[in-house]
Amino acid sequence: MGTSSPPSALPEIGSSIGGCRIVRLIGRGGMGAVYEAQQVALERRVAIKVLRLDIGAGDESLREQFLKEARLAAMLNHPNIVQIFNVGRENDVDYIVMEYVEGVTFKELLAKQPKFPFARLARIAQKVARGLAAAHKERIVHRDIKPENIMVTAAGEIKITDFGAASLAVNVENPKENIIGTPLYLAPEVILRQPIDGRADIYALGLMLYAAAAGAHPIAAKSIKLILKAQLYEPLPPLKDLRPELPGRFVKLMETLCAKRPHERCTSEELLKVLESNPDWEKESGEGLLSEAPAGPGAAADLSKPAEEGKKSILHARLLITRDGEKAAAPAPPRSNEAAGARNQVKAGGAAPKTDPRLNELCVQARFQLMKRSLKKAEELFNQALSLDPQSETALLGLARLCTDAGRADEAIAHLRQVLQKGNCDPKVILDSSHFSALKDHKEFRALLAEFSL
Repeated sequence: MGTSSPPSALPEIGSSIGGCRIVRLIGRGGMGAVYEAQQVALERRVAIKVLRLDIGAGDESLREQFLKEARLAAMLNHPNIVQIFNVGRENDVDYIVMEYVEGVTFKELLAKQPKFPFARLARIAQKVARGLAAAHKERIVHRDIKPENIMVTAAGEIKITDFGAASLAVNVENPKENIIGTPLYLAPEVILRQPIDGRADIYALGLMLYAAAAGAHPIAAKSIKLILKAQLYEPLPPLKDLRPELPGRFVKLMETLCAKRPHERCTSEELLKVLESNPDWEKESGEGLLSEAPAGPGAAADLSKPAEEGKKSILHARLLITRDGEKAAAPAPPRSNEAAGARNQVKAGGAAPKTDPRLNELCVQARFQLMKRSLKKAEELFNQALSLDPQSETALLGLARLCTDAGRADEAIAHLRQVLQKGNCDPKVILDSSHFSALKDHKEFRALLAEFSL
């Protein structure tokens, strides 16, 4: 039997901790390392997670909270949750001994097939919901649901891992500013440090399923600050535009799971009931949508139904920035007598001139490429859209976002100016968007603010 783990380092192969002999390193991350080990007393194969010493250093209450929550999680016994066998501290090292799972993470599966087959995705969602419902019934919140923490076994079963360990997913450099969880999957109430319950896990699950269905995470921001701002305020791009073949009922469910306000989301038990109510999701027509789970938009407010007529320009601006493709772009100003006649016909009550359907499709495809960080392809598609309508606000704002991300500030500001000069959008909503925060110190951007009295 090996020696105990030294307090200043992660265990070495062959050493022992918590009654387990370390066999091999499985993986190493920001929180510590996971090993395959042999639990000596019971002669069984286990996984053991050893946590970094600097996590919680100087804050004993944080470490005690971790041990308390991990022990609570150890009481969970469910086929869709990785079983925790033991939790403890040895030579000042915190560790968790858990069930060893043969398989891969959901993240690894998505890397091989980004736009996940829908029928399989629905089955995975159902099994994750079963595990969460069991945990939430015991008032245990995971707090770090994400693809890396969902295991798919060799037999095709689903296991949620890292229950109890999530409480240590903290900011080591700034412990006083710790928010537990992974920014791309944090519910707004977690960011705001409000009381949380199982619906914080539901929000994270919704984003995980959305990303798997769409082929990319809906939040494209890179900095933690911008990611958190998007979680709080930015609505998600319409999933139906990215995957038109998805059942309408499933799309509506995603909107419910990703609602910004906790009370607009369903609970894990309600989610499970909905998922089990129709096992043949691929045959779903989209009629009826959700009858059991409460409906809720993926935005901080219901942007599809403005309370006052006077807010239409604000609504229009928000939709263009954050939900490209949901609405057709505004028609270009008349450039000929024929176009002027068409506009007069509309004013007189006639039919509106039709927008080229290719315009909407190109903007949707461009937005999707932008989400995937394929900037060159996105720019090609936005420019194709502009070739159909040089005044398309959707395409111009898309290019403004793209140029901002690419560090081409002058081009971004030129596109913004072109949109704002049309007068169809609320300038404050456009210029205050987190997508353009990188431009705030630019001279021309400040001039744009002054020009529109902001």
